[in-house]
Amino acid sequence: MRYFACTLIGLALIVASCVAIAYSVYQLLQIGTCASGGPYQVARECPDGTERLGLVIPVAVMTMLIGLGLYAARGRAPGSDRDPRPGMGLVIMWCGLFFGIAFASFWGVWGPDAAPGPGGKLGGLIIGFLFVPMGIGGALMFWFMGPSTAGGLKSVGIGAGDLWKMTRAAGSGEVGRMMDATIGTPATGTAAGGGDAVSEIERADRLRREGAITDAEFERLKKEALNRL
Repeated sequence: MRYFACTLIGLALIVASCVAIAYSVYQLLQIGTCASGGPYQVARECPDGTERLGLVIPVAVMTMLIGLGLYAARGRAPGSDRDPRPGMGLVIMWCGLFFGIAFASFWGVWGPDAAPGPGGKLGGLIIGFLFVPMGIGGALMFWFMGPSTAGGLKSVGIGAGDLWKMTRAAGSGEVGRMMDATIGTPATGTAAGGGDAVSEIERADRLRREGAITDAEFERLKKEALNRL
């Protein structure tokens, strides 16, 4: 129940936030450049509601982060022995945010009902053409690096708290001691034991199933473990 609830609510918040941001960007492009009040008064005053459109964006970003947290906390799927991919939620949020804004920018300039205000056309095109490669690059980075990074750290027993401790110890030159205390120094006498070889193979197989290593890397690790028997 928790898995489905966190997944549905988290995705709903992320998608709704992306839609709200895209809608605000579209409407702001139709307004164009303007200013209201005080020393920033210009020839063209902002219409009513412009402040609310600008406020939607930071509120939607906060809501999106809440949705990401719920999605990340969903845990394993019922009946599955595989942990969820830690980078998947970031991929969804990143793609929705950048591609949504890019689509809204192009639609606000080239759409059938588009009527961009002063400066809106140029600004929309700059944002659109800038956010498309940013969306693609970020999605690829999270997709390929997220699972392998988390799987590699998990395989040696490093958690978020250990990473924080090692970061604090970096300035004092105690990283080596922290790594030894966290991971542990293998005993030379047990490296050739059959139990250790089996544990290494099981750990490599788990990493392969989690997507942290490829099939070829798994076969190489298995062969190395068997050669130590």
